[in-house]
Amino acid sequence: MVKKDEGDAPKPTEPPAVADSWKRIEAWLDAHLPPYKKTLKPGVSDKDLAKFEKAIGTALPEDVRQSWRIHDGQRVLSDDVLEALLEENEDTEPQDFIGIIFGDALLNLVARKCPAAGDSALGLWQSWAEIADEDYSDVDQWQTSSLEGAIKRCYANRGWIPLGALTDCDFFGVDLDPGPNGVVGQIINFGRNEEKKYVLATSWAQFLSDVADELKAGNFAIDLRQEHEEFRMVRPRRGTLRSNIKQWSAAKLAGKLLE
Repeated sequence: MVKKDEGDAPKPTEPPAVADSWKRIEAWLDAHLPPYKKTLKPGVSDKDLAKFEKAIGTALPEDVRQSWRIHDGQRVLSDDVLEALLEENEDTEPQDFIGIIFGDALLNLVARKCPAAGDSALGLWQSWAEIADEDYSDVDQWQTSSLEGAIKRCYANRGWIPLGALTDCDFFGVDLDPGPNGVVGQIINFGRNEEKKYVLATSWAQFLSDVADELKAGNFAIDLRQEHEEFRMVRPRRGTLRSNIKQWSAAKLAGKLLE
């Protein structure tokens, strides 16, 4: 949660520990999507994190480091798990992957391509870093930030590190180069189709806690008979995180659940 005075930058409060939020999310998966808990990969080592930080040229916030030590993104389900799912539910065609952030995928640190997520965090950062080094001033002018001034108005930025995939070319991640009214480590949306950018949380730890809160509050729908959006939100409207990103930002920066 954050404390916020009208017209001021968000002021972070101390969020729950990353490990505690992951335990809550994992408990929810055990209860509601047990097979897809298996898509969560084991964490990476400090050596892996150091290599990643060297590649991007800056240190990650400690809560992001802690999270990747617990889970290195997601992977597809193995064939034997899929066969078992099919035997249990003969009237459905089980998917080999469901993103656990309301259908959106968490990215691997540097692992090889994940078909559902599109690529690793490092691979995607490298692609967008090259774009950030080019002149996109004609596109920059159309970028917006909510809260005003929290996110730099640019198409691409080397300080935006993708953590999850909204689409093949749109992401949510940590902002290490915020605008004058933002905070280092805030979570934002960005990518090819994300002209309207929002602060989703003031930290990754806060974002994970907010996800756990929404799940506990029953803000989810699951229908494994669907080929897309098998797992999504129901409030404020039925769909993925990307469908509700503006409302998520407004509610979470005010410390509220979605209505």
